[in-house]
Amino acid sequence: MIREYDEAGNAIREQYLDGNDQPINNSKGIAEIHRVYNEKNKAVRIAWFDAEGNPAKNGDTYVAYELDYDAAGNTIWEKYLDENDQPIANGKGYVQVRREYNENKKVMRESWFDAEDDPVTSGDTYVTILRDYDEAGNVNWEQYLDAEDLPIANGKGYAEVRREYNDKKKVVRESWFDEDGQPATTGNTYVTILREYNDAGKVTRESYLDAADLPVANKDGAAVIVFEYDGDGKVSATLKYDPEGNLLEEAK
Repeated sequence: MIREYDEAGNAIREQYLDGNDQPINNSKGIAEIHRVYNEKNKAVRIAWFDAEGNPAKNGDTYVAYELDYDAAGNTIWEKYLDENDQPIANGKGYVQVRREYNENKKVMRESWFDAEDDPVTSGDTYVTILRDYDEAGNVNWEQYLDAEDLPIANGKGYAEVRREYNDKKKVVRESWFDEDGQPATTGNTYVTILREYNDAGKVTRESYLDAADLPVANKDGAAVIVFEYDGDGKVSATLKYDPEGNLLEEAK
């Protein structure tokens, strides 16, 4: 591989060569990468080319993309381009993505747009997702918005999800809510799931709760599922209980 650099030491061109020093495509059909940088040495344009020097797609629909950054260096904007340097939707259906960050460089808001700057989805029902985080950096809240910036149910039927974590960053409680902030299911009977883990981080118990935070049977009739493991960490037994704590079945 050969590289060229600008005066600031940024790699502006990379090219892959075969044993005869001739350009060769990598596994994604790329033989050359071109980059343009801003005054802060952040790449603001990246483009790919094949061994013949033609624009090449790097595993998606586009052959180049442009970027912009906030004062902290976070990527706040991306735009995808075709062979004629015109906007093109990527594989998820959007041409541009815009992001806002918190002081910890975590994405708080992400929105998707078409070539005309109109909001579009990224394969679901919503055009924007909002996130919040706990002190450990875990996503403890998400909300989905429509083009009017109003809550909208995603493809699974909920507009908001709230999570709690243990000290090992494992989700111990997850609850779903509708557009009005009321408890919602995700296609099953329960609105909240509780999880417990062993020292290896494997789920040992799942409990399902209704809107009153009381045990409720899932579609299979189980309100609690207990998992037991063998010495190799594989599930050796699965025990299911109804809302009253009666054993329903044991599957091995």
